[in-house]
Amino acid sequence: MSKKDANQLLIEAKQELEAAREAARLKLHLLSMDARGKWDDLEKKFQGLQADLSETGEKVGETSAAAARDLAHSIRKFVEKHV
Repeated sequence: MSKKDANQLLIEAKQELEAAREAARLKLHLLSMDARGKWDDLEKKFQGLQADLSETGEKVGETSAAAARDLAHSIRKFVEKHV
């Protein structure tokens, strides 16, 4: 995979992750206390991954894009279960 393709994959994965996070944040007021604790864990993972992506910049590859997509999936699953 070329560097350009890897960067495009990463951009798309970040957009997917940010969209899933924003959708969940809009529904956050409906969550129970237990669900809020789980949300806090997901939020910490999001912030950690976002920091990692910002620090590594162009050096990021398929692994980081996959991690972003996995976290986006976890956030969407969380919303489906708790909202």
